[in-house]
Amino acid sequence: MALAVHQGKPVAGAVYALYRDQALYKFGASDRKHQHLRANNLVMWEAIRWFCCNGFRSLHLGRTEPENEGLLQFKRGWGVKESRVAYFRLNLRENTFSAERNGTRSCYPVFKMLPIPVLRLAGSVLYRHVG
Repeated sequence: MALAVHQGKPVAGAVYALYRDQALYKFGASDRKHQHLRANNLVMWEAIRWFCCNGFRSLHLGRTEPENEGLLQFKRGWGVKESRVAYFRLNLRENTFSAERNGTRSCYPVFKMLPIPVLRLAGSVLYRHVG
């Protein structure tokens, strides 16, 4: 985990998953009131420096929905090598796979209707099993 602090308050952070000499950028967040500081860039830069100094050979910036232009711009700013990731769903009734057009989000349409507190609770319980 990497965290940027400004005047004693956290303004940006990121979580990375590590395996041997590989790192995966899993989550990043920042305080909108401090966007002008570009703390996300600082967090990523310091994480990259740490990975290099500690023998990591690769950093994968994870998947991004094509319509998430801001996140794509942020990741492209680091000179990433982009590739498409295909997702498939297994239809248990028909025992067939089908291509999933927009990733895994459509697998759980009921979550779009839930209030935020319920989503937070569901996330804290379910994430370790399906995330």
